Amino acid sequence: MKNGILVVTLMLLQIVAFAQKPHMEDDKIKQLRIAFISEDLELTPEEGQAFWPVFNAYEKQKHTHEGQLKEVRSEVKGKKVDPTAKQVEDSIHETAKIKVAMAQSEEQYMLDCLKILGPDKTMRLGRSERKFKKALLDKARDRRPDGPPSKQH
Repeated sequence: MKNGILVVTLMLLQIVAFAQKPHMEDDKIKQLRIAFISEDLELTPEEGQAFWPVFNAYEKQKHTHEGQLKEVRSEVKGKKVDPTAKQVEDSIHETAKIKVAMAQSEEQYMLDCLKILGPDKTMRLGRSERKFKKALLDKARDRRPDGPPSKQH
């Protein structure tokens, strides 16, 4: 397993090296995420085949909700005059509705993961995603000449 993580880490270095091409980078990052999480959770081919469509659908929903939140916030902040109390109240209600929808999406996603991956891998999923993001950020930070070096553990 450590060899697999080493391979994924080396692949992360390649992604950072080709950061000049954003659209290609997004696809490569998605591929690396799949490889990293699959390796870290030790997904079987059957689990991966069932899990990744659920993951992708959830990520799409999450992205949509985040866009809706950004839109609601910009409607109030983007006004040339101060928003009225009614506009602020409406914004608060709309934000709350979107956050409830986000929570419901996450709950359904986790329940779906539980059915596909079982309790142990479902519990480890969030940690695995955070590890991937941290590894990606650390590699990007290390590649920047003006950035601080990442902490070595």
